[in-house]
Amino acid sequence: MDTEIAIQTRIEPQLVDTFGRRVANSLLALATVDYAITDGNAIDRYRAFVHSICSDDRVVSTWGEQGVARQKEEWEALVTTLSN
Repeated sequence: MDTEIAIQTRIEPQLVDTFGRRVANSLLALATVDYAITDGNAIDRYRAFVHSICSDDRVVSTWGEQGVARQKEEWEALVTTLSN
């Protein structure tokens, strides 16, 4: 799955459902910065994006450590077949 499609169809809707539009936009904006400044291939940058969201205190306090770990694994699996 393409990173943009993964973000638009899976990550963003889930964040909006859980946190509301304002917090979701904040999480996505911070993650986008991490994506943009990360060296490496598309998968490395996408993983930085996902890590940014999953390490945010608002996400951890809502989903818990185990919930975040499961979600991170699920989101990362969406784009494991991207070409470098």
